[in-house]
Amino acid sequence: MSDAQKRTNYFDLKRDETMALNEYIKSPVSDRDLKSNPPVKKINISKRQKGKVSLKKSQSTGSFLGDLKKAITAGGSSKLTKKVKVKKGDTLSDIAKANNTSLKMLMQLNPKFKTGQGPSGKYVGPISKGTTQQKEMRIGSNIVVPDPQSFQGGRLKPIRTNKKTDVYKKVTKPEFKEMSQKIPNSTLKRGAVTMAMKKKATKKKMTKGYARGGKISKMRMGGSKMTKGYARGGAIKKK
Repeated sequence: MSDAQKRTNYFDLKRDETMALNEYIKSPVSDRDLKSNPPVKKINISKRQKGKVSLKKSQSTGSFLGDLKKAITAGGSSKLTKKVKVKKGDTLSDIAKANNTSLKMLMQLNPKFKTGQGPSGKYVGPISKGTTQQKEMRIGSNIVVPDPQSFQGGRLKPIRTNKKTDVYKKVTKPEFKEMSQKIPNSTLKRGAVTMAMKKKATKKKMTKGYARGGKISKMRMGGSKMTKGYARGGAIKKK
């Protein structure tokens, strides 16, 4: 454990600018650094769910030129981003909290979640497109989040801060109202779901009218669709 913390201190305290790693670990300097910078308490990775903890990693390519090119491409090391996978039960605000960012920033990096895009066209009623996308996040799908880095000892390292970002910063009342819209799908009330759950919900919706009765009309591509009246003796229409 002590050697592992020494390696961390080697870069965090910029000892890499004055001596080699092996030399540092064996030197009295590393022991003094260890006393003044004790090992950080281990984080339970399972707590990453639902916005509790986010583990930051370096985006370094292993070389100064590679890191510099990466930072320039992103428009600056502080504007670097990364992709995170959506976990079961995640909401957009959970992901924002876990990555110490705001909903507005996530909408900017993931335009499909933006508010003000008009009706979704998927559900009946004035349900917005952004709300539909937010509430139908699929488990395992990727979302782009900010991952600001800085150059330390000629390498990219994550910026660590104790300052908490207000998740709802700059979110207006109309946007809150839009994001709180309910979609007519009982399995998608809150949090991400699996694709199988979505298909099950869609199937249930399609067969609901058929159980009460409906006629089947053949479609051009070979499929069929159900409409009202079949149980009452509706005919099959060919197109």
